[in-house]
Amino acid sequence: MKRIAILGSTGSIGTQTLNVVRRHPDLFKVSALTAHSNAALLGAQAAEFRPAFHGLQKDDALNRPEVYDADIVVAAVTGTVGLSVLVNALKRGVKQIALANKEAIVAGGDYAAALIRNHREKGVNVIPVDSEHSAIFQCLRGDEGRELKRVILTASGGPFLRRDPETSENVAKEEVLKHPTFKMGAKISTDSATMVNKGMEVIEAKFLFGLRNEQIDVIVHPQSVIHSIAEFTDGSHFAQMSYPDMEIPIAYALTYPDRVVTGMSARPIDFAALKALTFEPLSETQFPCFRLCRQAMLAGGVMTCALAAADEEAVAAFLAGAIRFTQIYDIIDAVLNTIKNRPARDFEEIMRAEAEARGAAAERIRALHK
Repeated sequence: MKRIAILGSTGSIGTQTLNVVRRHPDLFKVSALTAHSNAALLGAQAAEFRPAFHGLQKDDALNRPEVYDADIVVAAVTGTVGLSVLVNALKRGVKQIALANKEAIVAGGDYAAALIRNHREKGVNVIPVDSEHSAIFQCLRGDEGRELKRVILTASGGPFLRRDPETSENVAKEEVLKHPTFKMGAKISTDSATMVNKGMEVIEAKFLFGLRNEQIDVIVHPQSVIHSIAEFTDGSHFAQMSYPDMEIPIAYALTYPDRVVTGMSARPIDFAALKALTFEPLSETQFPCFRLCRQAMLAGGVMTCALAAADEEAVAAFLAGAIRFTQIYDIIDAVLNTIKNRPARDFEEIMRAEAEARGAAAERIRALHK
């Protein structure tokens, strides 16, 4: 029986994690639940699962020591606060972290990578929950990466894959949030539409798996059946495949190194029914925000933190109706050209860069909103 703390329990990943727990009450006991602001759903979850602690983020729940008194912490919070969760969990001795927050790695950069690497040597498992990174993790299982040539992340293309980018300026929020293959929260759905999500996944893959910039490629795969591919030096390609279902990587992160039947994982792929799996290049002309993510990764230092913070502010402004969809690019671009780069040496330096980026983003949003 493993004690699980789910941070961000009312979001998409959090609720699906609880689905896994429901199916396997003999394996898991919920010890803590936290949420950003959905007090009603958090209360209902607490009544069902009876954790020792539950609380809201605004009430400083993420810093409470009892939250990290667990065998597994599921980091499913949204935004750069995920870096604080990662740091807290590692420092408090949590042995297994199911990481569903890419901003923790994107914002943390070299600092987060070193922190994870140092704790891995002490027997701590940080296991990605994103379907693409879970796929890489599974493809590399049992291989230390010495013979790895590159990884290929797949992208569904989001809701605007076939849309002329010149017609995207005044798209409605409802169109942006309608992802073709996954049911996700508003922030990540918007990031999928701009392809910032995929750009951040490239950055996360670099730091999480210790890859060089040139070892990471992206290809558009609309069916979302192949989640990532690992290519080795002998020409072999390993791909992880499943029907789109986030409960599969969630369950794997909870039960690693074992597997359990859950969600659609009990349903094998009907290859005859699929008929075709298609692939195409990702167009940076159609998705210019992806280019900004690459730019931040190549710059290194605190620029990936600036990217994550700027995107968070821009997406929040879009969802609130303060800016147009295409202005998300304008805000991120302005911030990356405003922030002075320097090494991401420690947590404090990263937090200073985050504050600067948020301030620059807010200033640009005000200018656009006049």
